[in-house]
Amino acid sequence: MVASMIARTTRTWPQSVFVADIAKKDQVPPDSAGIFTLFEAGKLQLDKRVFGPDSILGDDYPWSADGSDQRITIEHLLTHTTGGWANDARDPMGLNKEMNHRDLITWTLEHMPLAVAPGTSFVYSNFGYCVLGRVIEKLTGQTYEQYIRENILKRCGIIDMQIAGNRSTDRAINEVKYYVRPGAIRTG
Repeated sequence: MVASMIARTTRTWPQSVFVADIAKKDQVPPDSAGIFTLFEAGKLQLDKRVFGPDSILGDDYPWSADGSDQRITIEHLLTHTTGGWANDARDPMGLNKEMNHRDLITWTLEHMPLAVAPGTSFVYSNFGYCVLGRVIEKLTGQTYEQYIRENILKRCGIIDMQIAGNRSTDRAINEVKYYVRPGAIRTG
């Protein structure tokens, strides 16, 4: 994938920052672009399990009592088919804004079991992309932000961008203002 630009609309929704391939008219979130650079480099397979024994994150996080999270693959995270953690009022990202990523993932795996088996239904998940960020960190030894800056944004000629915080109080100078779509459930 050759990333051509980062696009933003004037009214930006939190998930609307994306890498675009102009020739193909495709849009890819930076998380996905980072994952696919690892895939292209042969460092990752889409069917690789994320949690549990012999997985990417291995023993970094606890596993659910029923083991359902041990069936989640990279592909499930990318396609929002993990089986849980919807982007709604119970979104772990919105419920636990003060937690760091490690604590948030641990809390979620211990307290929010999957609703259905991975791969059986689609539900948009901010949390799933949080997990993808940790996969990037595990496989590269860099922070998510470092990897995205150096391997995605820099290749696009973008040198002045940072990863946004989770709260409006984290908003950086000159960062866009995020809006909630009419009728959407606000989690933050």
